[in-house]
Amino acid sequence: MPNVKAKSLNTAAVGVDGCPDGWLAAFRTNTSPEINWTFFASWLELVQHFKPRPICLAVDMPIGLIECGRRLCDVEARERLTRSSVSSIFSPPRRPMLDFTTYEEANEWGRTQGPREKCGGGLSKQSWNLREKIKEIDAWINPRDQAWIIEAHPELAFDQSIDCNELSIERLPGKKTLKGQVIRARILSEVGVIIPPMAAFPIKSGNAQMDDFLDAAILLHVAERKQKGEAICLPRTPQHDCRRLRMEIWY
Repeated sequence: MPNVKAKSLNTAAVGVDGCPDGWLAAFRTNTSPEINWTFFASWLELVQHFKPRPICLAVDMPIGLIECGRRLCDVEARERLTRSSVSSIFSPPRRPMLDFTTYEEANEWGRTQGPREKCGGGLSKQSWNLREKIKEIDAWINPRDQAWIIEAHPELAFDQSIDCNELSIERLPGKKTLKGQVIRARILSEVGVIIPPMAAFPIKSGNAQMDDFLDAAILLHVAERKQKGEAICLPRTPQHDCRRLRMEIWY
């Protein structure tokens, strides 16, 4: 996998996706329109690498955690998603759930808080499995960092790219299927994100899979749209969590 020193090449935007062993960053430099990827074992290593700061870094991971109920950005994102399964947008753990050591304990605590429509409900196993990465970002970020680090969602971004380019795609197959990956690679090409042939993808570091590379690439596109003032934010008026972090999703 190319490990370009992005910080010395005036990187303006970065797309970041979590992968099994760390973080996968996609970026372009002022020397080439082609995409580069770099793997980082930790969030701290990633943000230190991209100093001085890029104009925008878009990451597919919850920023800002609600104490009770559901984040409005997740609710609105599900309503906007038209071509992918709404299950791809899952509710992150509520902040108190991060303190539990097992999924069973956190899930049981959630259920004891009452029905989901109010302040309770359990959480999905997928959500729990992202707990350590959510904690990594949450331990580091503060409200002023949200001037350059944004939460984004790949499936919303792919959906928006189909509409903007008037592509004749009615449904996006699952991102882990070959058909779904071929279609997503086509969408990236249409929005000007140049990626290598799929057979040549550098799937080596961090146990990253093909869908991780494609997600990071479309998040790079979101970051570039954000710096141009073209990205869309949900909700229009964001909620704030107990740490004053804005809970919003960009695409």
